Amino acid sequence: MQEIATEISKGKMVQYDGRLPSETELSQQYGVSRSTVREVLARLESAGIVVRRRGIGTFISEPLRSQPDMIWGWLDQAPAFIDLTSQAGYEASDDVINIELIAAGEVASRLDLQEDEIIVVFEKVFRADKTPILYSRTAIARQLLQQVDDATLLSEEIYHYSVYQFLKKYCRYDVSYQTSEVHALKANETIAEYLQTETGAPLLHVAEIAYANEGLPLFYATHYFRGDRVSFRQIRIPTFTIGPA
Repeated sequence: MQEIATEISKGKMVQYDGRLPSETELSQQYGVSRSTVREVLARLESAGIVVRRRGIGTFISEPLRSQPDMIWGWLDQAPAFIDLTSQAGYEASDDVINIELIAAGEVASRLDLQEDEIIVVFEKVFRADKTPILYSRTAIARQLLQQVDDATLLSEEIYHYSVYQFLKKYCRYDVSYQTSEVHALKANETIAEYLQTETGAPLLHVAEIAYANEGLPLFYATHYFRGDRVSFRQIRIPTFTIGPA
């Protein structure tokens, strides 16, 4: 499913009229059964990515066809954004715009710290074909980086890794899972300048905490995505609740 969705996002696989290859062709291309292909297409249809027309074929949904420059991903997956941008067919790059060692303050509760404990905070702008798409601010407890001196932590070079690579290299931790809160907001002057958009432009704001296996908070990040260039999708399955007698 992810492979097909990625090919669609790159503009590949789709014929001139927006039609995908047939179930038989997809089955042969991916080396899976037709029943697997049907299940994948059903899920992609539930996510609003494709529309299936009985007896005619499967087509890319109109919103995707009318917004070919959008970068989109799945809410239940957390690839490094620079990888997601590359997968969508863009030249991906990032700029480190600020690094500081400060007291945790209001971030403390997110990382299970005291307010006076030190965190390292780094801010980055991610670009797709040189267009700013995402501004992010990530905080990590200084105590997780005991093997790294302050001078190195304030050096821009080490932050061009993805945050997952950074944690692996400098903290010896892997991210097991993340919790995220997503909501819409308008760009203030500072973020609008970073993202080269207008003040008041729509943004997707994602605040997330990453955890190690044992539930240790590894980082707290706030991401500001340009609403006109980034979209997230999620496949949702209805659940049924038995009401009171």
